[in-house]
Amino acid sequence: MLLPLLVTLLLGQAWADLSPTPATGDTSLEQVLTELATFYESTVRAATAAAHQSMTQDLDHIKQTLAALVFRLDSLQEVQSSVSSRLDSLQEVQSSVSPRLDSVQEAQVSFSSKLNSMQSSVSSRLDAVQQSVAAVSCRPEALLDGLVNIQTAVNRLPWRVLGDACENNADCFRAVPSSECGSDGTCTCTAGFRRISRSECRARLLSEPCTTNSECQAATAHSVCTDGACACATGYWNRTNNECRPGVSAGQTCTFDQDCSTHRSNFTCNSGMCSERVCPGVVRGGYEYRLAGGDYCAQGRVELRPVGGTWGYVCDDSWENVDASVACRTLGFSAGRAHCCSAYGAGGPENFYMDDVNCSGSESHLKNCPHNTVDNCHRGEVAAVTCSGPQQNA
Repeated sequence: MLLPLLVTLLLGQAWADLSPTPATGDTSLEQVLTELATFYESTVRAATAAAHQSMTQDLDHIKQTLAALVFRLDSLQEVQSSVSSRLDSLQEVQSSVSPRLDSVQEAQVSFSSKLNSMQSSVSSRLDAVQQSVAAVSCRPEALLDGLVNIQTAVNRLPWRVLGDACENNADCFRAVPSSECGSDGTCTCTAGFRRISRSECRARLLSEPCTTNSECQAATAHSVCTDGACACATGYWNRTNNECRPGVSAGQTCTFDQDCSTHRSNFTCNSGMCSERVCPGVVRGGYEYRLAGGDYCAQGRVELRPVGGTWGYVCDDSWENVDASVACRTLGFSAGRAHCCSAYGAGGPENFYMDDVNCSGSESHLKNCPHNTVDNCHRGEVAAVTCSGPQQNA
Protein backbone atom coordinates (compact mmCIF):
# COMPACT_ATOMS: atom_id res chain seq x y z
CA MET A 1 0.00 0.00 0.00
CA LEU A 2 2.86 2.40 0.79
CA LEU A 3 4.65 1.99 -2.55
CA PRO A 4 1.71 2.95 -4.85
CA LEU A 5 0.98 5.93 -2.65
CA LEU A 6 4.58 7.16 -2.87
CA VAL A 7 4.64 6.71 -6.65
CA THR A 8 1.38 8.64 -7.00
CA LEU A 9 2.67 11.48 -4.82
CA LEU A 10 5.96 11.75 -6.67
CA LEU A 11 4.33 11.66 -10.10
CA GLY A 12 1.83 14.25 -9.04
CA GLN A 13 4.64 16.45 -7.74
CA ALA A 14 6.58 16.02 -10.98
CA TRP A 15 3.61 16.90 -13.19
CA ALA A 16 2.85 19.86 -11.03
CA ASP A 17 6.38 21.13 -11.38
CA LEU A 18 6.22 20.65 -15.18
CA SER A 19 2.85 22.24 -15.79
CA PRO A 20 3.61 25.98 -15.42
CA THR A 21 6.71 25.98 -17.52
CA PRO A 22 7.41 24.44 -20.81
CA ALA A 23 9.74 21.46 -20.97
CA THR A 24 13.36 22.01 -21.57
CA GLY A 25 16.09 19.87 -22.92
CA ASP A 26 17.45 19.26 -19.37
CA THR A 27 14.22 17.92 -17.98
CA SER A 28 12.96 14.51 -18.96
CA LEU A 29 10.91 11.59 -17.80
CA GLU A 30 14.07 9.61 -17.21
CA GLN A 31 15.17 12.03 -14.47
CA VAL A 32 11.85 11.70 -12.75
CA LEU A 33 12.07 7.98 -12.76
CA THR A 34 15.60 8.12 -11.43
CA GLU A 35 14.59 10.33 -8.53
CA LEU A 36 11.60 8.11 -7.92
CA ALA A 37 13.84 5.00 -7.76
CA THR A 38 16.27 6.72 -5.41
CA PHE A 39 13.52 7.84 -3.08
CA TYR A 40 11.96 4.37 -3.14
CA GLU A 41 15.26 2.73 -2.33
CA SER A 42 15.92 5.00 0.66
CA THR A 43 12.39 4.52 1.91
CA VAL A 44 12.58 0.74 1.60
CA ARG A 45 15.92 0.68 3.38
CA ALA A 46 14.57 2.75 6.26
CA ALA A 47 11.49 0.56 6.55
CA THR A 48 13.59 -2.60 6.32
CA ALA A 49 16.00 -1.37 9.05
CA ALA A 50 13.11 -0.52 11.36
CA ALA A 51 11.46 -3.88 10.71
CA HIS A 52 14.77 -5.69 11.25
CA GLN A 53 15.35 -3.90 14.58
CA SER A 54 11.82 -4.69 15.73
CA MET A 55 12.24 -8.31 14.66
CA THR A 56 15.57 -8.53 16.51
CA GLN A 57 13.95 -7.23 19.70
CA ASP A 58 11.12 -9.72 19.30
CA LEU A 59 13.62 -12.57 18.85
CA ASP A 60 15.53 -11.51 22.00
CA HIS A 61 12.29 -11.44 23.93
CA ILE A 62 11.40 -14.89 22.59
CA LYS A 63 14.85 -16.19 23.63
CA GLN A 64 14.39 -14.81 27.16
CA THR A 65 10.94 -16.35 27.37
CA LEU A 66 12.29 -19.71 26.19
CA ALA A 67 15.15 -19.56 28.78
CA ALA A 68 12.63 -18.86 31.55
CA LEU A 69 10.50 -21.75 30.35
CA VAL A 70 13.53 -24.07 30.36
CA PHE A 71 14.41 -23.01 33.94
CA ARG A 72 10.86 -23.63 35.09
CA LEU A 73 10.85 -27.02 33.38
CA ASP A 74 14.08 -27.94 35.21
CA SER A 75 12.54 -26.85 38.52
CA LEU A 76 9.44 -28.89 37.78
CA GLN A 77 11.58 -31.93 37.04
CA GLU A 78 13.41 -31.52 40.37
CA VAL A 79 10.07 -31.20 42.18
CA GLN A 80 8.79 -34.25 40.34
CA SER A 81 11.91 -36.24 41.42
CA SER A 82 11.46 -35.14 45.05
CA VAL A 83 7.77 -36.02 44.99
CA SER A 84 8.55 -39.41 43.45
CA SER A 85 11.12 -40.12 46.18
CA ARG A 86 8.67 -39.18 48.90
CA LEU A 87 5.99 -41.31 47.33
CA ASP A 88 8.41 -44.25 47.36
CA SER A 89 9.14 -43.61 51.05
CA LEU A 90 5.43 -43.43 51.82
CA GLN A 91 4.90 -46.72 50.03
CA GLU A 92 7.69 -48.32 52.11
CA VAL A 93 6.17 -46.94 55.31
CA GLN A 94 2.78 -48.21 54.23
CA SER A 95 4.25 -51.66 53.57
CA SER A 96 5.83 -51.65 57.05
CA VAL A 97 2.73 -50.36 58.83
CA SER A 98 0.28 -52.74 57.19
CA PRO A 99 1.60 -55.91 58.94
CA ARG A 100 1.64 -54.08 62.25
CA LEU A 101 -1.91 -52.91 61.79
CA ASP A 102 -2.87 -56.49 61.06
CA SER A 103 -1.15 -57.58 64.29
CA VAL A 104 -2.95 -54.85 66.23
CA GLN A 105 -6.25 -55.91 64.80
CA GLU A 106 -5.57 -59.53 65.73
CA ALA A 107 -4.58 -58.45 69.26
CA GLN A 108 -7.71 -56.35 69.48
CA VAL A 109 -9.83 -59.31 68.49
CA SER A 110 -8.07 -61.51 71.08
CA PHE A 111 -8.44 -58.81 73.76
CA SER A 112 -12.14 -58.40 72.96
CA SER A 113 -12.59 -62.13 73.32
CA LYS A 114 -10.80 -62.20 76.67
CA LEU A 115 -12.72 -59.14 77.85
CA ASN A 116 -16.00 -60.80 77.01
CA SER A 117 -14.88 -63.89 78.90
CA MET A 118 -13.88 -61.80 81.93
CA GLN A 119 -17.18 -59.94 81.85
CA SER A 120 -19.05 -63.22 81.85
CA SER A 121 -16.94 -64.51 84.76
CA VAL A 122 -17.35 -61.29 86.77
CA SER A 123 -21.07 -61.28 86.14
CA SER A 124 -21.31 -64.83 87.42
CA ARG A 125 -19.36 -63.96 90.56
CA LEU A 126 -21.44 -60.85 91.15
CA ASP A 127 -24.51 -62.95 90.92
CA ALA A 128 -23.05 -65.35 93.50
CA VAL A 129 -22.13 -62.43 95.80
CA GLN A 130 -25.61 -60.99 95.50
CA GLN A 131 -27.06 -64.36 96.40
CA SER A 132 -24.74 -64.56 99.44
CA VAL A 133 -25.67 -61.04 100.54
CA ALA A 134 -29.30 -61.89 100.16
CA ALA A 135 -28.82 -65.03 102.23
CA VAL A 136 -26.98 -63.10 104.99
CA SER A 137 -29.54 -60.30 105.04
CA CYS A 138 -32.14 -62.86 105.85
CA ARG A 139 -30.53 -63.58 109.24
CA PRO A 140 -28.92 -60.36 110.58
CA GLU A 141 -29.75 -61.19 114.16
CA ALA A 142 -27.67 -64.40 114.08
CA LEU A 143 -24.72 -62.50 112.56
CA LEU A 144 -24.84 -59.81 115.23
CA ASP A 145 -24.99 -62.43 117.98
CA GLY A 146 -21.83 -64.05 116.57
CA LEU A 147 -19.94 -60.72 116.55
CA VAL A 148 -20.95 -60.05 120.17
CA ASN A 149 -19.68 -63.46 121.22
CA ILE A 150 -16.33 -62.84 119.50
CA GLN A 151 -15.93 -59.44 121.19
CA THR A 152 -16.75 -60.98 124.57
CA ALA A 153 -14.12 -63.68 124.09
CA VAL A 154 -11.49 -61.08 123.14
CA ASN A 155 -12.28 -58.97 126.19
CA ARG A 156 -11.72 -61.97 128.43
CA LEU A 157 -8.15 -62.54 127.14
CA PRO A 158 -5.55 -61.63 129.84
CA TRP A 159 -3.41 -58.89 128.18
CA ARG A 160 -0.62 -58.36 130.69
CA VAL A 161 2.51 -56.20 130.56
CA LEU A 162 5.85 -56.60 132.34
CA GLY A 163 5.42 -56.77 136.09
CA ASP A 164 1.76 -57.95 135.95
CA ALA A 165 0.74 -61.19 137.63
CA CYS A 166 0.55 -64.15 135.27
CA GLU A 167 -0.33 -67.83 135.21
CA ASN A 168 1.55 -68.97 132.08
CA ASN A 169 3.83 -67.60 129.40
CA ALA A 170 0.97 -66.95 126.99
CA ASP A 171 -0.41 -64.37 129.43
CA CYS A 172 2.77 -62.30 128.90
CA PHE A 173 4.06 -62.68 125.32
CA ARG A 174 0.58 -62.03 123.91
CA ALA A 175 1.15 -58.36 124.80
CA VAL A 176 4.96 -58.15 125.07
CA PRO A 177 7.09 -60.19 122.63
CA SER A 178 10.18 -61.89 124.11
CA SER A 179 8.56 -62.03 127.56
CA GLU A 180 7.53 -64.93 129.81
CA CYS A 181 5.86 -65.68 133.11
CA GLY A 182 8.73 -65.68 135.62
CA SER A 183 9.27 -67.84 138.67
CA ASP A 184 7.83 -65.08 140.85
CA GLY A 185 4.50 -65.23 138.99
CA THR A 186 4.96 -61.95 137.11
CA CYS A 187 5.70 -61.15 133.46
CA THR A 188 9.41 -60.61 132.79
CA CYS A 189 11.79 -60.52 129.79
CA THR A 190 13.16 -63.86 128.59
CA ALA A 191 16.85 -64.69 128.91
CA GLY A 192 19.04 -62.56 126.66
CA PHE A 193 16.59 -59.66 126.63
CA ARG A 194 16.39 -56.68 128.97
CA ARG A 195 13.46 -54.53 130.01
CA ILE A 196 13.24 -51.20 128.17
CA SER A 197 9.72 -50.29 129.36
CA ARG A 198 6.65 -52.12 130.71
CA SER A 199 5.74 -53.05 127.11
CA GLU A 200 9.15 -53.73 125.50
CA CYS A 201 11.93 -56.32 125.86
CA ARG A 202 15.07 -55.81 123.75
CA ALA A 203 18.13 -57.98 123.15
CA ARG A 204 21.26 -56.78 124.93
CA LEU A 205 23.70 -54.91 122.70
CA LEU A 206 27.45 -54.89 123.15
CA SER A 207 28.60 -52.70 126.08
CA GLU A 208 25.17 -52.96 127.75
CA PRO A 209 24.85 -54.44 131.27
CA CYS A 210 24.57 -58.21 131.63
CA THR A 211 24.82 -61.04 134.16
CA THR A 212 25.34 -64.10 131.92
CA ASN A 213 26.90 -64.90 128.53
CA SER A 214 23.56 -66.06 127.14
CA GLU A 215 22.10 -62.58 127.62
CA CYS A 216 24.75 -61.18 125.28
CA GLN A 217 24.80 -64.04 122.77
CA ALA A 218 21.04 -63.77 122.27
CA ALA A 219 21.71 -60.49 120.44
CA THR A 220 25.28 -60.84 119.15
CA ALA A 221 27.18 -63.98 118.21
CA HIS A 222 30.72 -64.46 119.63
CA SER A 223 29.98 -62.16 122.57
CA VAL A 224 30.43 -62.76 126.30
CA CYS A 225 29.47 -61.05 129.55
CA THR A 226 32.66 -59.51 130.90
CA ASP A 227 32.82 -57.25 133.98
CA GLY A 228 29.04 -56.87 133.95
CA ALA A 229 28.80 -55.76 130.30
CA CYS A 230 28.48 -57.51 126.92
CA ALA A 231 31.73 -57.60 124.95
CA CYS A 232 33.27 -59.52 122.06
CA ALA A 233 35.06 -62.76 122.87
CA THR A 234 38.85 -63.04 122.48
CA GLY A 235 39.86 -62.91 118.82
CA TYR A 236 36.88 -60.78 117.83
CA TRP A 237 36.38 -57.00 117.75
CA ASN A 238 33.33 -54.83 118.36
CA ARG A 239 31.94 -53.12 115.27
CA THR A 240 29.18 -50.53 115.93
CA ASN A 241 28.04 -52.34 119.11
CA ASN A 242 26.02 -54.92 117.17
CA GLU A 243 28.61 -57.19 115.52
CA CYS A 244 31.64 -59.15 116.69
CA ARG A 245 33.98 -59.58 113.71
CA PRO A 246 36.78 -62.18 113.77
CA GLY A 247 40.40 -61.10 113.58
CA VAL A 248 42.50 -62.45 110.69
CA SER A 249 46.20 -63.15 110.33
CA ALA A 250 48.82 -61.77 107.96
CA GLY A 251 48.18 -62.64 104.32
CA GLN A 252 44.46 -63.30 104.85
CA THR A 253 41.64 -61.30 103.28
CA CYS A 254 40.15 -58.42 105.28
CA THR A 255 37.65 -55.59 105.09
CA PHE A 256 38.59 -53.26 107.94
CA ASP A 257 41.93 -52.41 109.58
CA GLN A 258 40.58 -53.85 112.86
CA ASP A 259 40.21 -57.24 111.15
CA CYS A 260 44.01 -57.37 111.07
CA SER A 261 44.97 -55.45 114.23
CA THR A 262 42.91 -57.79 116.47
CA HIS A 263 45.86 -60.22 116.51
CA ARG A 264 48.73 -57.86 115.61
CA SER A 265 48.38 -54.18 116.45
CA ASN A 266 50.90 -53.20 113.75
CA PHE A 267 48.92 -54.88 110.94
CA THR A 268 46.42 -53.10 108.68
CA CYS A 269 44.12 -54.02 105.81
CA ASN A 270 45.94 -53.07 102.59
CA SER A 271 44.03 -53.68 99.35
CA GLY A 272 41.91 -56.37 101.00
CA MET A 273 44.88 -58.25 102.49
CA CYS A 274 46.34 -58.12 106.03
CA SER A 275 49.92 -56.87 106.13
CA GLU A 276 52.25 -54.77 108.25
CA ARG A 277 51.43 -51.10 108.67
CA VAL A 278 53.42 -49.10 106.10
CA CYS A 279 53.37 -45.31 106.50
CA PRO A 280 53.49 -42.76 103.65
CA GLY A 281 56.98 -41.91 102.39
CA VAL A 282 58.86 -38.59 102.35
CA VAL A 283 61.36 -37.64 99.59
CA ARG A 284 64.52 -35.79 100.67
CA GLY A 285 67.78 -35.41 98.76
CA GLY A 286 66.96 -37.96 96.08
CA TYR A 287 65.90 -40.63 98.61
CA GLU A 288 62.48 -41.66 99.88
CA TYR A 289 62.09 -42.48 103.61
CA ARG A 290 59.26 -44.18 105.52
CA LEU A 291 58.44 -46.11 108.71
CA ALA A 292 56.94 -49.62 108.67
CA GLY A 293 55.85 -52.29 111.15
CA GLY A 294 54.76 -49.92 113.94
CA ASP A 295 51.43 -49.60 115.68
CA TYR A 296 51.10 -46.08 114.27
CA CYS A 297 53.06 -43.86 111.89
CA ALA A 298 55.43 -42.37 114.49
CA GLN A 299 57.21 -45.65 115.15
CA GLY A 300 58.63 -48.53 113.17
CA ARG A 301 61.70 -49.70 111.30
CA VAL A 302 63.46 -47.14 109.11
CA GLU A 303 63.17 -47.89 105.38
CA LEU A 304 64.68 -45.91 102.51
CA ARG A 305 65.38 -46.19 98.80
CA PRO A 306 66.54 -44.11 95.87
CA VAL A 307 63.45 -42.53 94.35
CA GLY A 308 61.86 -45.25 92.23
CA GLY A 309 64.30 -47.91 93.50
CA THR A 310 64.03 -50.91 95.86
CA TRP A 311 63.25 -50.42 99.54
CA GLY A 312 66.05 -51.22 101.99
CA TYR A 313 67.05 -50.69 105.63
CA VAL A 314 69.53 -49.13 108.06
CA CYS A 315 71.78 -51.46 110.09
CA ASP A 316 71.63 -50.94 113.86
CA ASP A 317 75.45 -50.97 114.30
CA SER A 318 76.25 -47.75 116.21
CA TRP A 319 72.58 -46.72 115.93
CA GLU A 320 71.92 -44.14 118.66
CA ASN A 321 69.34 -41.51 119.64
CA VAL A 322 71.13 -38.75 117.71
CA ASP A 323 70.84 -40.87 114.55
CA ALA A 324 67.20 -41.64 115.32
CA SER A 325 66.49 -37.90 115.78
CA VAL A 326 67.91 -37.09 112.35
CA ALA A 327 65.78 -39.91 110.86
CA CYS A 328 62.65 -38.57 112.60
CA ARG A 329 63.36 -34.98 111.48
CA THR A 330 63.68 -36.33 107.96
CA LEU A 331 60.09 -37.57 108.31
CA GLY A 332 58.86 -34.26 109.75
CA PHE A 333 59.01 -34.99 113.51
CA SER A 334 61.11 -33.01 116.00
CA ALA A 335 62.99 -35.79 117.82
CA GLY A 336 63.38 -39.56 118.04
CA ARG A 337 64.51 -42.51 120.14
CA ALA A 338 66.58 -45.36 118.71
CA HIS A 339 65.66 -49.06 118.73
CA CYS A 340 67.85 -51.94 117.62
CA CYS A 341 67.57 -55.58 116.84
CA SER A 342 64.64 -55.45 114.38
CA ALA A 343 62.31 -54.28 117.15
CA TYR A 344 59.58 -53.62 114.54
CA GLY A 345 60.26 -56.52 112.23
CA ALA A 346 62.93 -57.33 109.68
CA GLY A 347 60.92 -56.48 106.58
CA GLY A 348 61.72 -58.25 103.33
CA PRO A 349 65.02 -59.53 101.89
CA GLU A 350 68.25 -58.22 103.42
CA ASN A 351 69.02 -54.97 101.64
CA PHE A 352 70.98 -52.50 103.78
CA TYR A 353 71.73 -49.06 102.35
CA MET A 354 73.47 -47.72 105.49
CA ASP A 355 75.72 -49.23 108.23
CA ASP A 356 77.69 -47.66 111.08
CA VAL A 357 75.67 -44.44 110.90
CA ASN A 358 77.33 -41.60 112.79
CA CYS A 359 75.17 -38.44 112.64
CA SER A 360 76.23 -35.19 114.28
CA GLY A 361 72.58 -34.11 114.65
CA SER A 362 72.69 -31.16 112.26
CA GLU A 363 72.13 -33.10 109.03
CA SER A 364 69.06 -32.16 106.95
CA HIS A 365 68.24 -35.80 106.22
CA LEU A 366 69.55 -39.22 107.20
CA LYS A 367 71.55 -40.00 104.05
CA ASN A 368 73.74 -36.94 104.74
CA CYS A 369 75.06 -38.58 107.92
CA PRO A 370 78.47 -40.30 107.69
CA HIS A 371 77.95 -44.03 107.13
CA ASN A 372 79.27 -47.12 105.39
CA THR A 373 77.59 -48.47 102.27
CA VAL A 374 79.13 -51.92 102.73
CA ASP A 375 77.48 -53.77 105.60
CA ASN A 376 78.02 -56.87 107.70
CA CYS A 377 74.42 -57.05 108.96
CA HIS A 378 71.61 -59.61 108.95
CA ARG A 379 67.82 -59.63 109.36
CA GLY A 380 68.01 -59.26 113.14
CA GLU A 381 69.83 -55.92 112.93
CA VAL A 382 67.31 -53.60 111.32
CA ALA A 383 67.31 -50.13 112.95
CA ALA A 384 64.01 -48.62 114.17
CA VAL A 385 62.78 -45.40 115.82
CA THR A 386 60.02 -43.93 117.95
CA CYS A 387 59.48 -40.31 116.85
CA SER A 388 58.04 -37.51 118.95
CA GLY A 389 56.81 -33.98 118.40
CA PRO A 390 54.15 -32.89 115.94
CA GLN A 391 54.74 -34.16 112.43
CA GLN A 392 55.21 -31.45 109.81
CA ASN A 393 55.69 -31.49 106.07
CA ALA A 394 59.29 -32.51 105.61
